[in-house]
Amino acid sequence: MKTKNNVLLIAVVLALLSIACASKKATASPEQLAKLQEMVDSNAFRLDARWANPLATQTVNAIAVSGLLPLGSTPNRIDIFGMASYIEFKNDSVFGILPYYGERQFTRKYPPTDAGIQFKGVPRDFEIAFDEKKRQYNFNFDIESDTGEGFTVNGILFENMNTTFYVNSTDRLSIAYSGSIKDPIDRE
Repeated sequence: MKTKNNVLLIAVVLALLSIACASKKATASPEQLAKLQEMVDSNAFRLDARWANPLATQTVNAIAVSGLLPLGSTPNRIDIFGMASYIEFKNDSVFGILPYYGERQFTRKYPPTDAGIQFKGVPRDFEIAFDEKKRQYNFNFDIESDTGEGFTVNGILFENMNTTFYVNSTDRLSIAYSGSIKDPIDRE
């Protein structure tokens, strides 16, 4: 009988803990919401990437096995803290510098120091819209690099000032990034 009561007590405690954990949602403060709205309305914000999430291909796995990834990284989640890794929206222009981990599908002539993803200029088909149901902003745009490589960028701006965005290329496999939303360095 005592064992039955102990099992019942443990089941109740686990149920209560799971309910308590499920109800904790990353909510944003009113200040964060107002700040995000202001940045989106003025089209002046920066997405700082903290993690790169490449497709875990055989090549990326081989790099991971060889020990070339930063500490704490896995083949499909690479720590890029401290690297130049951002997309900045300023007026009608977009500037992006992102490290790239993955496979190229088409070879172009790249300068040896610019092997990552880089673009700047006025994007084509730029859209940003608030999803009332999910309480987040969704954005997408197309842009071309100086080398002629085309990029389609899709992303989400969350209320709690975090972001996830995906970069699809004409020349390489897709890659995702996650990080935070910031004010641009020199806001005009």
